[in-house]
Order: sequence, then C-alpha cells, then structure tokens
Amino acid sequence: MSTHKRDKRLSDVMLDYLADAPPPSPCLIMNDTSGRLEGALEASRVWNRRAGQKAAPTPWPEGGPYASVLLRLPKSKSELTLSLAMAHAVLAEGGKLFLYGSNDEGIKSAAGNLEPYFDRPVTELTKGKGRIIRAAPTKEPKTTLADWRQEVVMETPAGTFTLASYPGLFAHGRLDTGTATLLNHLPKTEGPLSVLDYGCGTGIIARAVLAQNPEARLTLFDNDVLALEAAKENVPGATYVLGSELGDLASTQFDLILSNPPFHVGKDQDFSALEDLCLNASKRLTKGGRLRMVVQRTAPVARWLEESFSSAGIVAENKSFRIWEAR
Repeated sequence: MSTHKRDKRLSDVMLDYLADAPPPSPCLIMNDTSGRLEGALEASRVWNRRAGQKAAPTPWPEGGPYASVLLRLPKSKSELTLSLAMAHAVLAEGGKLFLYGSNDEGIKSAAGNLEPYFDRPVTELTKGKGRIIRAAPTKEPKTTLADWRQEVVMETPAGTFTLASYPGLFAHGRLDTGTATLLNHLPKTEGPLSVLDYGCGTGIIARAVLAQNPEARLTLFDNDVLALEAAKENVPGATYVLGSELGDLASTQFDLILSNPPFHVGKDQDFSALEDLCLNASKRLTKGGRLRMVVQRTAPVARWLEESFSSAGIVAENKSFRIWEAR
C-alpha cells in the first residue's frame, strides 16, 4: 500500500475515533502527514519536523503544556523513541498520549517501546488494519533536543570525521553504502566553487568536500529540520535550506551538485526526490556545471536525465549502486 493511501486510511480511523471521544484540549498533533486531523479538533497545534506540511517545521515541538498528544507512528524505532520524549516533554501532568499507526508499520508491537516515558498502554481502537494506543506519561525527567545529540566518529573514504547526529536521521550513527560509494568517487574541486549537497542529511558529503577544498562555498538542502540542525554543527559556515524540492531554493546556481537522494517515504519506495533532482538540476547549474549522484541500480535515471541534460553517463558502479554524472 502506498504511503498516501496508508495515511488517508489512518486519518479516517482517527477521525472516526475523535468524533466519538475527542481528546482533552489543548492538543498537539505530531507527525501527521494527512493534514486532516487539525480541523477536527479545537485548540489544536501541529508539529512536524519535515518540510512539505502545513505547519512550519521546528527541531522540537513548541508551546504547551498540552492536555493530549496525537502521535503518528514514526518509521523507525529510534525516531519513535525521540518522538516519545518530545511528547512527554510537552504534556501536562495527567495528560494523555494517543499513538496511532497501521499493522504493517508495527503498531501492534509499539506499546513495548513506550518506556520510560509512558506506561499503562491501552488499545483504544482497532479498525481498518490500524490501531490507536492510549498511554499516560511517567514522572521521568523531561528532556530537550540537546539531550538526544550524539557524536559519532566515522571512518570514510574522505577521512575520519566526528559528526553530530540525532535519532531517526538517515543512517544514524553509520556510513551507509550509497554515500560511501559516492565518497569513493568524489570529484576533485579547487577554489571557491559553489556546491550543493541535495538531501544532505547530517552533511557528511559536504563535510568531505570541505576537507578536500576549504574554499568551497557550500549549500546544504534537506526536508528534515532535525537533519539541518546536525548539519549546522558538522559543516559550519555553510548555507542551510529546508525544503522538499529544488524549487524551494532561491534562484542560486551551482558549479557542482552532489547527492545521495532519498528513495523511500516511510516504508514505501519513492523516487519523487530523485525525479525532481534529475529534471530540475540543470536549471540550477552554471555553464559547464555538473551533477554527480549515487543511485540504486534499479532507479529509472537515464530517461529523466536525457530530458534535461545534454550529456549524462555512469562514472562508476557496483552490484547495488551507480554513480551518474550529468553536465
């Protein structure tokens, strides 16, 4: 099932539940991508850490204390842990958490991850292959985002880096195979070239460029505000842009665009970010500029690049990935 269909189905389940048993106000809605729940609740506020949603992303939920929190089950266990800490930090004493998700996302086992922030989980509703779990906050000390910052020493083809990271970020605490492949074939740069790291995550690609060329003028772009929080520490002095597509950038042009673009939204494979990059990167390059990216071998890159570039080809490949360059 696609992410869009899953989100709509889960929001239907929540709306049915809220119609019969509205949660206490004020209410914070976390990680909802459907955009349908806010209108059903009075005195509600929305928080999301990724671009492309109605509410402006922030690294940590603002406001509170809230009498209730509706939390859409995140895609990874580490992101769930951080989200639970956030919910706990903004809930009033005696408040309620409502955690909801679908069976194929792991909502059935999610109750086991509520400690140490919540206890006494109760299944409020099971419907449409989805589930709502209610829980009460414990009296554990509340936390801030700074408490979740981690430092990771990472061995890369470009050198050894100490990087800041947060739970739930892509490849949290490790060097993923795709990025390692790209760093093994990082183009040489000299002087004050303008470089865009598209889908930067914690900024490891930009950090490698900076290690090679301290004069590079770097822009780091990602749809996750928490990723940019880490990137600001890992690549100081760069420009940081939050957005979901290249059109969210100002009309800046670059000499080089580097990327390990995301291929998933939640559990589902999604090539929309890759397609955006292939079709629109040429408009963001200077004359003679180039795009170099690492993609899965199965990604339909060639036909998109042919639409917008005069020259494109494979620079290197292995059994899982290809390095494409387009000019």
